Amino acid sequence: MKILCISDVHSRTRNIEKIANFDFDVLVISGDITNFGGYDEAFLIIDRFKKVVRNKKMIAVPGNCDYPDVDKALSETNININGKCFLINDIAFFGIGGSNTTPFSTPLEFDEEELYERALRAYECAKDAYIKILVSHSPPFGTKVDRTASGLNVGSKKIRKFIEERDIDVVICGHIHEAKGYDKIGRTLIINPGNFSQGFCILEVEDKDKIRYEFI
Repeated sequence: MKILCISDVHSRTRNIEKIANFDFDVLVISGDITNFGGYDEAFLIIDRFKKVVRNKKMIAVPGNCDYPDVDKALSETNININGKCFLINDIAFFGIGGSNTTPFSTPLEFDEEELYERALRAYECAKDAYIKILVSHSPPFGTKVDRTASGLNVGSKKIRKFIEERDIDVVICGHIHEAKGYDKIGRTLIINPGNFSQGFCILEVEDKDKIRYEFI
């Protein structure tokens, strides 16, 4: 399966049509679809993506810069995995939207304990799948993909704890634009595709030990 991973669209949509030039089976958006926008704006952006994706699968979670009713737009367009999972072939995608708390009081933030509880609930329907992919807007703490330009690690400590406790193959995250790249926690591959205006990542999953990625 080829997965086109994008994050942090922030309402900058000029690259949407370009993704039609790439070969993929599933489009994953790991949050911040809008830039402090709500239902109507999210619905329009999702519609543009859907016109490009056409008959391919598309799934998403909201980010901390999406107002709570963006979650409703994702649900009404049947792409929402925030707090739930989709099983595609033998791969389970499960998601956690929003972020851990920030200094900026953005619209969709949660304390660490709530993020952990949300992760547990989403994992319930994914735990028996052969391959498990977590889509979390917040990156796990203490990795290359949660480091700000000033060198601070600002990801979620509880998301990291959740990953360390479970057999998860891949995490697709976002949130920290300048931390585009990859890292590992144990055997779990962590991918931050960076903000969409500057590219994305193509992830190819053949088996648990055959996972490749390319940043575009």
